[in-house]
Amino acid sequence: MPSTRWFLALAVASAFALGACTADAGDGTEDGMDDAADEIPAETMDTPDPAPTGGAAPQIDPAALPEGVTQQMIDAGQQIFVNAGFCYTCHGQDATGGQLAPNLADDTWIHAENGDFEQIVGIVTNGIPEPVEFPTPMQPMGGGQLTEAQVREVSAYVWSLSGG
Repeated sequence: MPSTRWFLALAVASAFALGACTADAGDGTEDGMDDAADEIPAETMDTPDPAPTGGAAPQIDPAALPEGVTQQMIDAGQQIFVNAGFCYTCHGQDATGGQLAPNLADDTWIHAENGDFEQIVGIVTNGIPEPVEFPTPMQPMGGGQLTEAQVREVSAYVWSLSGG
């Protein structure tokens, strides 16, 4: 059952992240943290991080845009990337990748030939169930609930990151 696979991947990724945060570093302290971290006031530690904002969407020459793509779509897609799409959680706020997902801001394409826009739309829509270079599958729409228009907007933003 595909939903079980995604849940399992999410559970493994969560456990990995939690383990990285709580693992004993072997520094002689009980919790693996240095003493300076133990002195942080609890009210500071409970403050949630502000919502990511990412950088401004790239401005692309209108003549270079794929058919049906506008600068307004790219701008809207940037906001989806750092908010409702949850893309930043794996690809980073600046889309330069991390341990779970690739850099989207370079000119290397792993799953889309030369950054083909319609292939990017397909990837965002369907996810990457078996990634070739990273340990965690990408869920359809990154696990978010996006409309078809939002999928195309975030795809336009991803397309624009490599310079179009």
